[in-house]
Amino acid sequence: MKYFYSQFSDSATQADLEAAISSPQCIDISLVQIGFSISLTTSKQLLAKIKMIKEFILEYVQTFLAKFGLVRFCLDYNQSAYSTYNSAYHLIALETFKQALLGQC
Repeated sequence: MKYFYSQFSDSATQADLEAAISSPQCIDISLVQIGFSISLTTSKQLLAKIKMIKEFILEYVQTFLAKFGLVRFCLDYNQSAYSTYNSAYHLIALETFKQALLGQC
């Protein structure tokens, strides 16, 4: 969170967040943790679907998180859904999902 708040204040607007999409990464991509923690009891069907996620999509998500200074995808449920922090995640989710759909075509 500290990297995020060094880039964005609580009063950041949606336009400020959208500008980060085209900005360079504010943290090194190697700091961003992505991946899945799946228990052995998880259904085989779910495991099969997760394995289908292409590596470039995961790297794209990692790059987007780095642009916002976020080290992992983790909403803050103690804040409003419309807080700057959670709004950034909303934007990241929409943009990366859109790219994932385009990449599957």
